[in-house]
Amino acid sequence: MKKWIIVDGYNFLGRRHNGLTGPGQSIEQSRQGLVSQLDSLVGELAERITVVFDGAAAGGVSDEPSAVDVRFSPGNKSADTLIHQMLLAAGSTADILVVSSDRIVRNTAGATGAE
Repeated sequence: MKKWIIVDGYNFLGRRHNGLTGPGQSIEQSRQGLVSQLDSLVGELAERITVVFDGAAAGGVSDEPSAVDVRFSPGNKSADTLIHQMLLAAGSTADILVVSSDRIVRNTAGATGAE
């Protein structure tokens, strides 16, 4: 089990749905669906799961309690930048898994020692 999984939210949704939303879904519903699915994996795959989305929390996600930490990058930063900052602030990254198909994010994770 990993200590922490960080998910590049819109990158994941884009790869999963071949676009940011599933059929008949709004972006908010797609975000909430991802968070709901990951919620059941906290404690099973990792002690902690964080999903990072680009931009302000326009529409956000549900206020329902969740074990998943959802973060939105501030307007002047991308989710990629926020993920990089989170990795640098983590100190030891050996037990961190970053989920993204973005080459820069993957390279950054590898350079910090994360998987």
